[in-house]
Amino acid sequence: MATIDDTVALHRNPDGGFVQVPLDIVTGVGVIIGDDVTFGRRVKLRDGARIGPSSSIGDDVMIGAGAVLGYDVTINQGASISPHCTIGDHANLGENVALGEGAHVSAWVTIPDGETVAPNVRVSLFDFSRS
Repeated sequence: MATIDDTVALHRNPDGGFVQVPLDIVTGVGVIIGDDVTFGRRVKLRDGARIGPSSSIGDDVMIGAGAVLGYDVTINQGASISPHCTIGDHANLGENVALGEGAHVSAWVTIPDGETVAPNVRVSLFDFSRS
């Protein structure tokens, strides 16, 4: 059974967007979920997390309190987003990525599988480019 707090806001657009919510999601108080968001299994959304429209959240992901995800963000399996992180539009976090508290990932950034971003670090486009 899903555990969804009664203060969770599921935003709907006039064109009939959807949110796919699996039975084993757990949410905190005041979570906001945009249109056309899909969730994997065993996702945890802590108090005040905001998930932008058209985002995709993989299995076993934890999104911390007050974290904000922009439009069309992809969070892959096993990623952990600490409280108060921000993730820009079209960003992509690989499997098992860990963001420290207050980290900021700019729009269009891809963070490869298994990387860790320290607390309060800002990751901009090309920061994780490999030669």
